Amino acid sequence: MLTREPLFYIKNFGVSNKTYYLCSMKTKNKSSIEATDRQNEAHKAVLFEAGKFCLDIAKLVFAGVIIAELVKQELDFSLQFTLGILTVGVFCFYGFLLIHSSK
Repeated sequence: MLTREPLFYIKNFGVSNKTYYLCSMKTKNKSSIEATDRQNEAHKAVLFEAGKFCLDIAKLVFAGVIIAELVKQELDFSLQFTLGILTVGVFCFYGFLLIHSSK
């Protein structure tokens, strides 16, 4: 279904407030508007899922840091803990940012 928008129009301010269209060359296709809405919804869904993925990675890194400490690997604890917490912080930040931008 096509909707028409006039290039210019004249309004009658006399007895009635009818609008008289002189020329309607510009048209918009409603199906293209609906397709754009579907694309926006798909984009929001991808952003939301990417945010959830980042949060899952942050949880896995945090669990890895804890398990590595329990196993007592021969790594420097402060370096391991610092890098782990920084990585978790970055993934949490981007995860929440992506989830917030999808709304």
